[in-house]
Amino acid sequence: MKRYIKSAIEPIEDIDLESLKEIARDPDILSSDLKGIAENIFDADVLNAIVHNPNTTPEILSIVVDTILAAPRKTMYVEFVLEDIAASENLSESLAYKLFDAAMSNDQGLSDYGRNSIIINITRNPNTTESVLWHILKEEPWEAHNILNNPSVGVDFIRKMASLNNNTIHSYIAACPRTPADILIAISSDDYYTTRSNLARNPNTPTEILQELLNDEEPGVRTFAEDALRNRDSL
Repeated sequence: MKRYIKSAIEPIEDIDLESLKEIARDPDILSSDLKGIAENIFDADVLNAIVHNPNTTPEILSIVVDTILAAPRKTMYVEFVLEDIAASENLSESLAYKLFDAAMSNDQGLSDYGRNSIIINITRNPNTTESVLWHILKEEPWEAHNILNNPSVGVDFIRKMASLNNNTIHSYIAACPRTPADILIAISSDDYYTTRSNLARNPNTPTEILQELLNDEEPGVRTFAEDALRNRDSL
């Protein structure tokens, strides 16, 4: 492994940004040197290079986040760095919480696009823990869609999601092709039109539920149920 910062004759602040960017990209650089750069340099390109370096640790990512959040003004390019950290395989549970809280805060000066992108990347990151996903779900039920698209989310977690009395969450569960029949049955009496509409179009919905939906008060739900039953009869 190469030593850069601590072995360099010149102090880190005397190294030009372009050189630092190339150093931060080097796959042979020591993690300790990456940490030194992260602690002392605020530049979107350099920080982005650190985030994507294979020797970057969760601790270093946390330093990068702290460096960015401490800045009074966040540019679009700095927000991109936070978005990439939210999608990183090195995302720790504590860092996921920190990023979500920052995205939800009005005090961080993040753009709406940046805030939304950070949250989406956290919810879709297969390394995000269920504890974090559950916290996000209760704070932002609309994120159920992205959580259900997370490949690490299993049936047990979907069942836990369904236990929440929330129409928005139920509607996304009803549309998810990974939702098993027993959960679809459990939410089939939901009073939210979109939930019943999605149930009628989900291939996992049992035939008996589709038959019940033929008598739904909403014409659109009845039509979807009719189409689904007709397609099953033709198989």
